Amino acid sequence: MQATKEAQVLAVGYLGCCRVAFYEDGSARLFCCPDGMTLTPDLSWPLLRVVARTLERGQFQQVRQAICRALDPSSPSHWQALREMG
Repeated sequence: MQATKEAQVLAVGYLGCCRVAFYEDGSARLFCCPDGMTLTPDLSWPLLRVVARTLERGQFQQVRQAICRALDPSSPSHWQALREMG
């Protein structure tokens, strides 16, 4: 899954000198080089946990919900982690 131009950016956080954009489809894009790197929702989740402190609470909630929608709802480990951060 790749973030396309149609996917809306929900929030932008920072990881050191890298910029991290989170999209409504649950994906994330890491910008440390000109092309960036697109991550699927299962990889966006740990990245969100790392950059959470750089986001406003509303932005965090939007991204969390997008990742939630994109992940397989039958995966209890993701749901438990989401409940813990909620």
